[in-house]
Amino acid sequence: MPEETTEQQYQAELLRERQREQQMNIEEAEREMELAETEDLSQTQAAGQAKAPRNTFPLSAIAVGLWLFPAAALDMFEFFGQVLAAIPFIGLPLAGASSIVGAIFSGIMVLIVGFWLLMKGVTPFSPSGIRIFLVLGATAFGNAIVNWLPAWSGFFLWLFFMAHAREALFLNKFKK
Repeated sequence: MPEETTEQQYQAELLRERQREQQMNIEEAEREMELAETEDLSQTQAAGQAKAPRNTFPLSAIAVGLWLFPAAALDMFEFFGQVLAAIPFIGLPLAGASSIVGAIFSGIMVLIVGFWLLMKGVTPFSPSGIRIFLVLGATAFGNAIVNWLPAWSGFFLWLFFMAHAREALFLNKFKK
């Protein structure tokens, strides 16, 4: 019986020793990884290269820029519709018709852009998402009421600058 206990104690001691060695190997590997990371970071900073901050804005500037074309076309249509109001007798009915068509197209544009934003992961439940959807709604309402204002182009220009705001701030910080 004492031999079995001694054998079990010996095996338990061997097992503990292996576990200590494994733990020491893991800790040594972690220290080497941390050392390599800090060395890489110091080399990057010494070379004058800084990592760009991650852009958390969910929309790319190219995608937003492509939306400027239909927005500008709709704004130009509405603008020229309002310019027709200067024509005597037929101008006011044409401008009124243009306003109605512009309001309908604004409604369609809100639905399409809202769906596009949702597909891109922009929801009205995040802080930046609620701002985008509030400006989208204000653009549609304001565009339907004040039809001569180029609201859709302004909306997408605002969205474009929001998409690049972080990058622009970052670039200004490192200009010499």
